[in-house]
Amino acid sequence: MKYIGEIFSLAAALGWVGSSIFFEKASKNHDSESLNISRLCVSLVLLGVVGFFNKGDFVPKIAVDSSLSFLALSGFFGLFLGDIFLYSAYKMVGARISLLIMTLSPLVVALLGFILFRESMSQTQIAAMFLTCAGILAVVMKSNGNSGENKSGFSSKGLLFAVLAMMGQSIGMILTKAGIGNYDPISVTQIRFLAALGVFIFYLTFKQEWKKVYNFFADRNALTHMILGSLAATAGVTSLVQAMNLTHIGIASTLSSISPILVIPFSIVFFKENIKMQEIAGTFLSVVGISLFFLA
Repeated sequence: MKYIGEIFSLAAALGWVGSSIFFEKASKNHDSESLNISRLCVSLVLLGVVGFFNKGDFVPKIAVDSSLSFLALSGFFGLFLGDIFLYSAYKMVGARISLLIMTLSPLVVALLGFILFRESMSQTQIAAMFLTCAGILAVVMKSNGNSGENKSGFSSKGLLFAVLAMMGQSIGMILTKAGIGNYDPISVTQIRFLAALGVFIFYLTFKQEWKKVYNFFADRNALTHMILGSLAATAGVTSLVQAMNLTHIGIASTLSSISPILVIPFSIVFFKENIKMQEIAGTFLSVVGISLFFLA
Protein backbone atom coordinates (compact mmCIF):
# COMPACT_ATOMS: atom_id res chain seq x y z
CA MET A 1 0.00 0.00 0.00
CA LYS A 2 1.37 3.37 -1.04
CA TYR A 3 2.18 5.92 1.69
CA ILE A 4 1.71 3.31 4.43
CA GLY A 5 4.74 4.74 6.26
CA GLU A 6 3.22 8.22 6.22
CA ILE A 7 -0.10 6.84 7.49
CA PHE A 8 1.67 5.16 10.42
CA SER A 9 3.43 8.48 11.14
CA LEU A 10 0.08 10.28 11.36
CA ALA A 11 -1.26 7.48 13.57
CA ALA A 12 1.69 8.11 15.90
CA ALA A 13 0.77 11.80 16.06
CA LEU A 14 -2.79 10.87 17.03
CA GLY A 15 -1.35 8.64 19.74
CA TRP A 16 0.60 11.61 21.17
CA VAL A 17 -2.59 13.70 21.18
CA GLY A 18 -4.51 11.10 23.19
CA SER A 19 -1.65 10.42 25.58
CA SER A 20 -0.96 14.12 26.23
CA ILE A 21 -4.60 14.76 27.14
CA PHE A 22 -4.82 11.81 29.54
CA PHE A 23 -1.33 12.20 31.01
CA GLU A 24 -2.00 15.88 31.71
CA LYS A 25 -5.00 14.88 33.79
CA ALA A 26 -3.07 12.07 35.52
CA SER A 27 -0.17 14.32 36.52
CA LYS A 28 -2.15 17.11 38.16
CA ASN A 29 -1.43 15.99 41.71
CA HIS A 30 1.65 13.83 41.12
CA ASP A 31 5.28 14.19 40.06
CA SER A 32 6.52 13.28 36.58
CA GLU A 33 8.75 10.41 37.76
CA SER A 34 5.81 8.54 39.31
CA LEU A 35 3.77 9.03 36.14
CA ASN A 36 6.62 7.92 33.90
CA ILE A 37 7.50 4.69 35.70
CA SER A 38 3.80 3.84 36.09
CA ARG A 39 3.04 4.36 32.42
CA LEU A 40 6.07 2.30 31.41
CA CYS A 41 4.88 -0.63 33.54
CA VAL A 42 1.34 -0.48 32.14
CA SER A 43 2.57 -0.01 28.57
CA LEU A 44 4.85 -3.04 28.83
CA VAL A 45 1.87 -5.17 29.92
CA LEU A 46 -0.21 -3.81 27.04
CA LEU A 47 2.58 -4.48 24.56
CA GLY A 48 2.98 -7.98 25.97
CA VAL A 49 -0.70 -8.73 25.39
CA VAL A 50 -0.53 -7.35 21.84
CA GLY A 51 2.65 -9.32 21.17
CA PHE A 52 1.10 -12.53 22.50
CA PHE A 53 -1.91 -12.33 20.19
CA ASN A 54 0.16 -11.06 17.27
CA LYS A 55 3.18 -13.39 17.35
CA GLY A 56 2.67 -15.72 20.33
CA ASP A 57 5.27 -14.03 22.58
CA PHE A 58 4.47 -11.96 25.66
CA VAL A 59 8.10 -10.83 25.94
CA PRO A 60 10.43 -10.12 23.02
CA LYS A 61 12.99 -12.67 21.87
CA ILE A 62 16.16 -10.72 22.55
CA ALA A 63 19.43 -11.39 20.77
CA VAL A 64 22.51 -9.90 22.40
CA ASP A 65 23.99 -7.92 19.53
CA SER A 66 24.59 -4.35 18.38
CA SER A 67 20.88 -3.85 17.64
CA LEU A 68 20.03 -4.52 21.28
CA SER A 69 22.60 -1.96 22.39
CA PHE A 70 21.19 0.66 20.04
CA LEU A 71 17.63 0.06 21.23
CA ALA A 72 18.63 0.14 24.91
CA LEU A 73 20.44 3.44 24.36
CA SER A 74 17.39 4.71 22.48
CA GLY A 75 15.23 4.01 25.53
CA PHE A 76 17.74 5.77 27.75
CA PHE A 77 18.04 8.92 25.63
CA GLY A 78 14.50 9.15 24.24
CA LEU A 79 12.29 7.78 27.04
CA PHE A 80 14.29 8.58 30.18
CA LEU A 81 16.53 11.61 29.65
CA GLY A 82 14.16 13.20 27.13
CA ASP A 83 11.19 13.10 29.53
CA ILE A 84 13.22 14.15 32.59
CA PHE A 85 14.57 17.25 30.84
CA LEU A 86 11.24 18.07 29.19
CA TYR A 87 9.29 18.14 32.47
CA SER A 88 12.05 20.24 34.05
CA ALA A 89 11.86 22.68 31.13
CA TYR A 90 8.08 22.96 31.57
CA LYS A 91 8.62 24.21 35.12
CA MET A 92 11.39 26.69 34.24
CA VAL A 93 10.36 28.29 30.94
CA GLY A 94 6.81 26.99 30.47
CA ALA A 95 5.15 24.75 27.94
CA ARG A 96 5.18 27.25 25.07
CA ILE A 97 8.95 27.70 24.91
CA SER A 98 9.55 24.01 25.61
CA LEU A 99 7.26 22.88 22.78
CA LEU A 100 8.79 25.52 20.53
CA ILE A 101 12.20 23.93 21.01
CA MET A 102 10.78 20.40 20.65
CA THR A 103 9.41 21.22 17.19
CA LEU A 104 13.01 21.48 15.99
CA SER A 105 13.42 17.72 16.51
CA PRO A 106 12.40 16.73 12.94
CA LEU A 107 15.09 19.01 11.52
CA VAL A 108 17.74 17.51 13.80
CA VAL A 109 16.55 13.96 13.00
CA ALA A 110 16.67 14.63 9.25
CA LEU A 111 20.18 16.11 9.58
CA LEU A 112 21.42 13.16 11.65
CA GLY A 113 19.75 10.74 9.23
CA PHE A 114 21.64 12.37 6.36
CA ILE A 115 24.97 12.27 8.23
CA LEU A 116 24.66 8.74 9.65
CA PHE A 117 22.52 6.87 7.11
CA ARG A 118 23.13 8.95 3.97
CA GLU A 119 19.36 9.31 3.58
CA SER A 120 18.64 11.85 0.88
CA MET A 121 15.54 14.00 0.60
CA SER A 122 14.09 15.62 -2.49
CA GLN A 123 13.72 19.40 -2.65
CA THR A 124 9.95 18.99 -2.37
CA GLN A 125 10.28 16.87 0.76
CA ILE A 126 12.69 19.37 2.34
CA ALA A 127 10.26 22.21 1.61
CA ALA A 128 7.40 20.13 3.01
CA MET A 129 9.35 19.43 6.21
CA PHE A 130 10.09 23.13 6.77
CA LEU A 131 6.49 24.14 6.02
CA THR A 132 5.13 21.54 8.45
CA CYS A 133 7.57 22.62 11.17
CA ALA A 134 6.70 26.28 10.55
CA GLY A 135 3.01 25.49 10.97
CA ILE A 136 3.69 23.65 14.22
CA LEU A 137 5.74 26.60 15.48
CA ALA A 138 2.89 28.99 14.70
CA VAL A 139 0.50 26.88 16.78
CA VAL A 140 2.69 26.33 19.85
CA MET A 141 3.78 30.00 19.93
CA LYS A 142 0.23 31.21 20.55
CA SER A 143 -0.02 33.48 23.55
CA ASN A 144 -1.93 32.01 26.47
CA GLY A 145 -2.16 34.01 29.67
CA ASN A 146 -3.30 30.93 31.64
CA SER A 147 -0.54 28.64 30.48
CA GLY A 148 1.29 28.82 33.75
CA GLU A 149 4.54 29.79 32.11
CA ASN A 150 7.35 31.46 34.01
CA LYS A 151 6.79 35.17 33.73
CA SER A 152 9.41 36.24 36.27
CA GLY A 153 12.19 36.15 33.70
CA PHE A 154 13.81 34.01 31.03
CA SER A 155 15.66 30.98 32.37
CA SER A 156 18.78 30.01 30.43
CA LYS A 157 18.85 26.73 32.38
CA GLY A 158 15.27 26.02 31.34
CA LEU A 159 16.16 26.70 27.71
CA LEU A 160 19.10 24.33 28.03
CA PHE A 161 16.82 21.62 29.44
CA ALA A 162 14.36 22.11 26.55
CA VAL A 163 17.21 21.76 24.05
CA LEU A 164 18.46 18.63 25.84
CA ALA A 165 14.93 17.16 25.77
CA MET A 166 14.72 17.84 22.04
CA MET A 167 18.14 16.29 21.47
CA GLY A 168 17.20 13.29 23.62
CA GLN A 169 14.11 12.67 21.50
CA SER A 170 16.07 13.13 18.27
CA ILE A 171 18.95 10.85 19.31
CA GLY A 172 16.40 8.30 20.52
CA MET A 173 14.79 8.18 17.09
CA ILE A 174 18.14 7.83 15.33
CA LEU A 175 19.24 5.02 17.66
CA THR A 176 15.89 3.30 17.13
CA LYS A 177 16.39 3.47 13.38
CA ALA A 178 19.88 2.00 13.78
CA GLY A 179 18.69 -0.77 16.09
CA ILE A 180 15.52 -1.98 14.38
CA GLY A 181 17.41 -4.77 12.59
CA ASN A 182 15.25 -7.90 12.42
CA TYR A 183 13.05 -6.92 15.37
CA ASP A 184 9.35 -6.30 14.81
CA PRO A 185 7.87 -2.94 15.96
CA ILE A 186 6.35 -4.41 19.13
CA SER A 187 9.64 -5.98 20.23
CA VAL A 188 11.51 -2.75 19.44
CA THR A 189 9.13 -0.78 21.63
CA GLN A 190 9.27 -3.37 24.44
CA ILE A 191 13.08 -3.29 24.51
CA ARG A 192 13.16 0.51 24.58
CA PHE A 193 10.57 0.60 27.39
CA LEU A 194 12.43 -2.05 29.40
CA ALA A 195 15.66 -0.07 29.13
CA ALA A 196 13.95 3.14 30.24
CA LEU A 197 12.14 1.33 33.06
CA GLY A 198 15.44 -0.06 34.35
CA VAL A 199 16.94 3.41 34.50
CA PHE A 200 13.83 4.82 36.21
CA ILE A 201 13.97 2.05 38.84
CA PHE A 202 17.59 2.91 39.60
CA TYR A 203 16.77 6.64 39.60
CA LEU A 204 13.83 6.34 42.01
CA THR A 205 15.75 3.97 44.28
CA PHE A 206 18.67 6.38 44.40
CA LYS A 207 16.33 9.29 45.26
CA GLN A 208 14.30 7.10 47.68
CA GLU A 209 10.97 8.23 46.21
CA TRP A 210 9.07 4.94 45.83
CA LYS A 211 6.40 6.18 48.22
CA LYS A 212 5.31 8.69 45.57
CA VAL A 213 4.78 5.84 43.12
CA TYR A 214 2.63 3.99 45.69
CA ASN A 215 0.55 7.14 46.25
CA PHE A 216 0.08 7.45 42.49
CA PHE A 217 -1.30 3.91 42.16
CA ALA A 218 -3.60 4.58 45.14
CA ASP A 219 -5.20 7.49 43.26
CA ARG A 220 -7.94 5.82 41.16
CA ASN A 221 -8.64 8.91 39.04
CA ALA A 222 -4.96 9.40 38.17
CA LEU A 223 -4.56 5.67 37.56
CA THR A 224 -7.49 5.56 35.13
CA HIS A 225 -6.16 8.50 33.11
CA MET A 226 -2.66 7.01 33.14
CA ILE A 227 -3.92 3.70 31.73
CA LEU A 228 -5.87 5.46 28.98
CA GLY A 229 -2.83 7.61 28.20
CA SER A 230 -0.63 4.51 28.13
CA LEU A 231 -2.96 2.88 25.60
CA ALA A 232 -2.68 5.92 23.33
CA ALA A 233 1.07 6.32 23.86
CA THR A 234 1.77 2.64 23.20
CA ALA A 235 -0.15 2.83 19.94
CA GLY A 236 1.76 5.99 19.05
CA VAL A 237 5.23 4.63 19.79
CA THR A 238 4.57 1.35 17.96
CA SER A 239 3.19 3.23 14.94
CA LEU A 240 6.26 5.48 14.88
CA VAL A 241 8.64 2.52 14.88
CA GLN A 242 6.69 0.96 12.02
CA ALA A 243 6.73 4.28 10.16
CA MET A 244 10.52 4.58 10.47
CA ASN A 245 10.80 1.09 9.02
CA LEU A 246 8.67 2.00 6.01
CA THR A 247 9.58 5.58 5.10
CA HIS A 248 12.30 8.22 5.39
CA ILE A 249 13.14 8.95 9.03
CA GLY A 250 12.83 12.73 8.46
CA ILE A 251 9.33 12.30 7.04
CA ALA A 252 8.28 9.97 9.87
CA SER A 253 9.63 12.40 12.48
CA THR A 254 7.95 15.45 10.93
CA LEU A 255 4.53 13.91 10.38
CA SER A 256 4.50 12.36 13.84
CA SER A 257 5.27 15.79 15.32
CA ILE A 258 2.05 17.46 14.19
CA SER A 259 0.21 16.63 17.42
CA PRO A 260 0.04 20.36 18.36
CA ILE A 261 -2.04 20.76 15.18
CA LEU A 262 -4.23 17.70 15.69
CA VAL A 263 -5.01 18.61 19.30
CA ILE A 264 -6.91 21.75 18.20
CA PRO A 265 -10.25 19.98 17.46
CA PHE A 266 -10.04 18.18 20.82
CA SER A 267 -9.39 21.51 22.55
CA ILE A 268 -12.50 23.01 20.94
CA VAL A 269 -14.77 20.06 21.78
CA PHE A 270 -13.53 19.00 25.21
CA PHE A 271 -11.93 22.13 26.67
CA LYS A 272 -14.06 24.81 24.95
CA GLU A 273 -10.98 26.79 23.88
CA ASN A 274 -11.19 29.69 21.44
CA ILE A 275 -8.90 29.12 18.47
CA LYS A 276 -6.96 32.18 17.30
CA MET A 277 -6.01 33.21 13.76
CA GLN A 278 -2.39 32.32 14.46
CA GLU A 279 -3.40 28.71 15.11
CA ILE A 280 -5.58 28.60 11.99
CA ALA A 281 -2.67 29.92 9.91
CA GLY A 282 -0.34 27.38 11.46
CA THR A 283 -2.79 24.57 10.75
CA PHE A 284 -3.10 25.65 7.10
CA LEU A 285 0.69 25.79 6.74
CA SER A 286 1.09 22.31 8.19
CA VAL A 287 -1.65 20.88 5.97
CA VAL A 288 0.20 22.28 2.94
CA GLY A 289 3.41 20.72 4.19
CA ILE A 290 1.79 17.33 4.79
CA SER A 291 0.19 17.46 1.33
CA LEU A 292 3.61 18.03 -0.22
CA PHE A 293 4.88 14.83 1.43
CA PHE A 294 2.18 12.85 -0.37
CA LEU A 295 2.81 14.63 -3.67
CA ALA A 296 6.60 14.19 -3.55
